[in-house]
Amino acid sequence: PTGSELVEPEEIKFREPKPPEIIEYNSAMLSALVKDAGGESLVFKIVRDNSDDIKQAIENALKVSDIVLINAGSGRGSEDFTLQSLRDLGELLVKSVSIKPGKPLNIAFIQNKPVIGIPGYPVSAYLTFELFVKPLISRLLGIVDGFHNESLKAYLSRQVFSQLGVEEVIRVKVGVVKGKNIATPISRGAGLLMSLVRADGIVKIPSSSEGYNAGTEVEVSLLRNKKELERTIVCIGSHDNILDILANTLKKNFPEYSMSSAHVGSMGGLMALKKAEAHIAGTHLIDEESGEYNIPFIKKFFPEGGITLINLVYRQQGLVVKKGNPKKIESLK
Repeated sequence: PTGSELVEPEEIKFREPKPPEIIEYNSAMLSALVKDAGGESLVFKIVRDNSDDIKQAIENALKVSDIVLINAGSGRGSEDFTLQSLRDLGELLVKSVSIKPGKPLNIAFIQNKPVIGIPGYPVSAYLTFELFVKPLISRLLGIVDGFHNESLKAYLSRQVFSQLGVEEVIRVKVGVVKGKNIATPISRGAGLLMSLVRADGIVKIPSSSEGYNAGTEVEVSLLRNKKELERTIVCIGSHDNILDILANTLKKNFPEYSMSSAHVGSMGGLMALKKAEAHIAGTHLIDEESGEYNIPFIKKFFPEGGITLINLVYRQQGLVVKKGNPKKIESLK
């Protein structure tokens, strides 16, 4: 690990980090990924942002390793020294890749061994490891290589935009609605590690595409077992903070379940229910003629019934669930 702002996790036992210090945790993630790929890892102490120190650390690591990973400093900022260190010590093969997240990836051969500069943002670190390092470890072990997770076809719950010329990898939650797989994109930031924890799989958008429309069938490379997807509640519609509270309450009381939420507006949510693309929908539409919320629209779009209206109210003491006026609910059946 490299970076003058990094602090060893052990130090935090004795003091709190001070800005701009960051606890160094990518090593724990990368070590676990190495072990999962069949290798053994050796983690060195943090190296400060100094070119000579980084080059010395690389040479020390090469004495005891088959592959060396440097995290981070692989970009082109004023304190990013990995790229130049690799140039100085050996043959630089790759200085960046056209993927997002994970663009600032460096690959070099030094002393006839691969040395790879892994980006510092945790999502970038994870994805570049899976795409470039894991196949390399597999090759050296003589086993089936690469990023060949179980996959399935799913329909996107909302539109996704992407940049031309860059292959983008987006994280998605996947749920099953009436036998149909629905993929909901989640946070896309390269620093949002919890987005990987929450994700069920990833979808690749090719560099030739500007994104996908809602309803597009895509291939999802799964990060978890297919059976787990059947315990995901798909919510599409208007966003409210209470949905986040509901998701947390669900996870706390029923850990085996989770909720994916796509925010496409109230009408979009009702249409998703109509097309059997969601289990629940957030909606707060007011009818100008009657002054009623939601019920006139539900009657209009679901004349056959089969829909239950639930009002969620959040109070300080917790989440309160109400079914509203029983007479109005009865009129919807």
